[in-house]
Amino acid sequence: MTHLPEAGSVHVNALLVGVDPRCSEDHDAPNACGIHIHSGYDCADADTIGGHLYAGESDPWSAVAYQVLGPGRPGTGEDMVTVGMSASDLIGRAFVVHDSYGERIACGLVAPPAEA
Repeated sequence: MTHLPEAGSVHVNALLVGVDPRCSEDHDAPNACGIHIHSGYDCADADTIGGHLYAGESDPWSAVAYQVLGPGRPGTGEDMVTVGMSASDLIGRAFVVHDSYGERIACGLVAPPAEA
């Protein structure tokens, strides 16, 4: 049976190179090894990146993270995140990668889907 995402959800599937190798272990820090879409539209600094992007009471990004499966290996992460927003609301938002301490180590902008 195929699982279709509910409206307002985003499928995150990440293959990350050069990330924190300590993300092979469990961490208690907020945002540790996290991969999240943020509310901001650029990556200049913390004020412009903003917080996690969602429309609702609780943060659906809090448990979304990548894991490194060994020395020299890439980080991988996959999750379905209910953000309560349409796909067009996500375009241009900051996508942030965190290290094992929850610090930001990479940021880029969500691009529109490629033309087929």
